[in-house]
Amino acid sequence: MLKPLCFSFIFTLQEFAGELMSLTDAMRRIYAVEQVRADTPSWFRRYVIHGPSLLISAVRLRRRNLAREKSSRPGLRRICQ
Repeated sequence: MLKPLCFSFIFTLQEFAGELMSLTDAMRRIYAVEQVRADTPSWFRRYVIHGPSLLISAVRLRRRNLAREKSSRPGLRRICQ
C-alpha cells in the first residue's frame, strides 16, 4: 500500500514543478511588458510637455532644408542679352 501513495506524491511534485515553471514564464512575460511600458514616455509627457518644442524644431528643420534646397538649385540664366 505504500507504493501507490509514494507514486501519487511524486506525480504531484512533478505537476507542481510544471505549474511553477508556467508561473515563472508568465511572470517573466509580464515583467518584460511592464519594462517596455515604463521606458515609453506617457502621452501627456510626449504631446503636452515636449510637443511644442518638438513642433518648433521640426518647423525650423523644414525651413533650413528648404533654404538649403533653394540655394543649391541652379537659377535660370539668360542666354542672350
